[in-house]
Amino acid sequence: MPSFDECLILLPCSTLEDFPSDASTADARNILAGWTVLWHPRLIAKTRQNPAWYRADSPPEPKKNQLIVVPSLSQSKLPESYELRFQATEGSVWLSVNSRSEMLATLGLEGGPAVAENASTNANIRTNEVLEHGGRTIGPEDFFAFGYGMLQVQVMTRRLRYTSNLDEIYVQKRVVAAAEAFVAGDAEKAIDSLHQAFDSLAEERDHYFSADPALLDVTLLTPATLLTLLAEPSLLAEPSLLAEPSLLAEPSFNDARVDETTTAVELPPGQLATPENLILDAAVISAIRQKGDDPATQNLLARLRSGQVGWAGGGPAGDVVMDTLTFRSCHKELETAHAAAREAVGSAPKVYARLSGSTPTDLTRSLVSLGYAGITPIDFTGGTGFGDEPKVMRRDGGAEIPALTARPMDANNDTTFLALAPRLGEMIDAGEVATGILAHWPGSVCDSYRDLRQLASWSLALGKFWTLENYFTQGEHPYHHNNGSSQSPEAAERLAESVAEKSTDPISRVVRQTRESVTELRDELLHGLLALASGKVPTTATPSPELARALGGTPIEPESVRGPSDAVIVLNPYPSPQRMSVRIAGPAISEQHIYGVSRESGHTVVTLDVPACGFAGIRSATDSDDKKSVASTSNWLSGLFRISPKRIADANSLRNEFMEVAIDSKTGGIQGVYSGPVRGNRFSMRLVLGDRETTSRCDKIRVLESTPSSGSIETTGTILDSNQATLATFTLVFTLERGNRVLGLSGKVNPSSELTFDTNPWTSYVAARVAMATDTGMTRAILRDKLHRTSGRRLVAPLGVVTDEADRQTLIASAGLAFHRRVDDRFIDTLLIVSGESSTQFELHYGFDVNQPIELAKSLIAPAAIQPIENVLPASDGKNMASSWPSRGWLLHASPKDVSVIGIQAHPRDDSRLALVVTLIRTRSTGGNTTLRFCRNVKFATVWSPELAKSTTEVPVDLSPSAADKQCSVTFESDTVKATLSGHQVLELLVILA
Repeated sequence: MPSFDECLILLPCSTLEDFPSDASTADARNILAGWTVLWHPRLIAKTRQNPAWYRADSPPEPKKNQLIVVPSLSQSKLPESYELRFQATEGSVWLSVNSRSEMLATLGLEGGPAVAENASTNANIRTNEVLEHGGRTIGPEDFFAFGYGMLQVQVMTRRLRYTSNLDEIYVQKRVVAAAEAFVAGDAEKAIDSLHQAFDSLAEERDHYFSADPALLDVTLLTPATLLTLLAEPSLLAEPSLLAEPSLLAEPSFNDARVDETTTAVELPPGQLATPENLILDAAVISAIRQKGDDPATQNLLARLRSGQVGWAGGGPAGDVVMDTLTFRSCHKELETAHAAAREAVGSAPKVYARLSGSTPTDLTRSLVSLGYAGITPIDFTGGTGFGDEPKVMRRDGGAEIPALTARPMDANNDTTFLALAPRLGEMIDAGEVATGILAHWPGSVCDSYRDLRQLASWSLALGKFWTLENYFTQGEHPYHHNNGSSQSPEAAERLAESVAEKSTDPISRVVRQTRESVTELRDELLHGLLALASGKVPTTATPSPELARALGGTPIEPESVRGPSDAVIVLNPYPSPQRMSVRIAGPAISEQHIYGVSRESGHTVVTLDVPACGFAGIRSATDSDDKKSVASTSNWLSGLFRISPKRIADANSLRNEFMEVAIDSKTGGIQGVYSGPVRGNRFSMRLVLGDRETTSRCDKIRVLESTPSSGSIETTGTILDSNQATLATFTLVFTLERGNRVLGLSGKVNPSSELTFDTNPWTSYVAARVAMATDTGMTRAILRDKLHRTSGRRLVAPLGVVTDEADRQTLIASAGLAFHRRVDDRFIDTLLIVSGESSTQFELHYGFDVNQPIELAKSLIAPAAIQPIENVLPASDGKNMASSWPSRGWLLHASPKDVSVIGIQAHPRDDSRLALVVTLIRTRSTGGNTTLRFCRNVKFATVWSPELAKSTTEVPVDLSPSAADKQCSVTFESDTVKATLSGHQVLELLVILA
């Protein structure tokens, strides 16, 4: 190595205040490598001074034996012919290469035997440029780290307009002493002197900010990179997670627990821990479980359990899109992923995270109930989920939890480290919890990242490395709240990704998933109503017959009845009344809940109102019944319209008490809907092909059914392009029933060979386009059983969307067709077919001014159960008459109407009482008081918690109110439970019946 008298670098700035912070990766690497390489101990020992920096546009005059580093950004700022004059100077070296390793190689400092004049007499001199004393090692990388810290502290001081208090002369003496001791092989003196220099940096930082920024080293994993990591432990940041236990230098801060597979590691005096963290979502957990007893896997798990390595997990895999699921499905996904992580690692995750995919804020209550101490709602691969502040309290639906929302920084990009300290200082200056997330794949890190970790092992000048668990449990408490977003920004993009990957059925796959989920919810609610009616925990898999029996009916198997039965009972599990049409064999006995009756094709069609969470029975008249008790089949349309009083459908129109629908004979769609207090057309619909200029032509229109109870009109036609070429044929069936505010649409679209789709499903698709009367409506998406206001153009809502106008409300119940697109301000497209979709049939419903749109959307997918029962006459004894025939009643009533019951689970108790866990959800963003009434008296009610789950059978009925009870104002009396629910809150109540 040549002998130098001075080492310097030319920076592309006038002062450190305008030190570049947004340079490209290559330029940033060049600047930081050029600065830190000059801090090599051999260079400092030769020059006996710290490196200096000068402005590139005003460099010093060339001198003998100078080493000068010129970053790429400084080249264009140099005075003319400066490089030629410098290189002509004796003993001087000009460096302008890309990386630190190249510079070290050029200078002959890349490694090898240590060179010292007294090598023959000093036994401490090592042969590999690394010295050790008291368990602490020191090498050139520690001097590089100090140089990086020196630069960052000074840039932070100047950038934040502070005056430096750093004693640069003292620091130079300590660094020179450390370098000389290192070259001489005196490890103890080198370590001690460098410690003093690092302490000076920390003291300088403390003059401005006493709080230590938090640094989180986060290694991202996928199943593929996990396997690579286990096969190549060296890919992890040093020291390796999978190294021998005796080499591990990163135990947790306060956890000395070690199992039989882990050896405790004591840090040398004065050395600080720099722990790493792993993100283990459901996909990675599955890959870990598949590895089984693999030694490398077990070694990693041991370190996770002992706290030597931090981790966060419990999040679903990236292919789970929360916006395409119901709330119960989302909760089950979180429960399943949490349980899998706990089983695989051996301890439950304390911090929630997922690698890909966002976590909407309205799932906060679910995450709190699973026992997480903090959450990381960041989509690391999608680059979303971070906020304006790095650490906040996330609050929603009556629950709150600390959330890490700092923008992740790429640990493999030197640009990240150009102005790291000023960025952290600005957070502290703004009163935030200064946090830096250094995210990277295994082994994919840059030299500056290594410098920062090495610096943090000596000093807290630039911050302290934490495990994620300790960051939330021991770190600084967040000062501010941030509710985040309830919509997943990646949901719409996931459809595009599925199409690009040529996935099969990207639309109908979500349809099937939604239908299965809603049907499962319907059956669970029926089981809960059965428990209420019978007072016992149900054991049957088919609740409808048993529920009918518990209500006083005698169920019969539907298969044993040919055609309509003589009597039925309708079981409505939803917390909203339902109007339905059922068929029975003979004339119907009059009941108060009958809306309309008509005799059709030898049987009776009865339109009846079923109470919320209740039942309604209808039976045929027998010979012993009084003829006056038979329900009248009066023509309810007489005098209202100029059509036959028994027909709902006529030519190209459908009419009932609430609306008139005009079918367009030109396009085959809906020409207009006339309904509600405002005169004029409010709604129209037709088929479209994305952004293409197309024309829908109706070739045929005919009435399929026209009775007093129902009417159906079918249209068939073609979709033509601008050249009149056929792109698709279609068949649409519009159905309207008596007394119903919902217009049904079922159809089939057959694309022709001329119709091709491109890879962007949001512009190339077949859709049902609806048009509203005005452009002032507010669109709300039904997400996870709640109404959320939306402003984007691409909507993901499997149950549909609601448009609120000034005097009316319109529901597009999409029955699982989850993808919608707003076009202009009045049009909404519901996507039916995109590239890769094989299903050509679809079903939609349009509701006009319905009271409870969410419950209606569910009931259109999984309707109330219709159970045939024996037609048993009421007993003549008045005392028994009420119990001998299940005419009408309710089992559970929730109010107000924006409170939905989405779960009823029954549990047995030792005292023969029945315990129910009832899940309530506030469907709108407004909160208020809630009342639950049961068909049985309530002995006790409290807020359900995971702690009660293990002792549901033993919970004392005189338990003192908890803090959660007081927060939700839970009270009970007689058959009523009262609580307070905030907007979109989910509340689980443990109710013990008398």
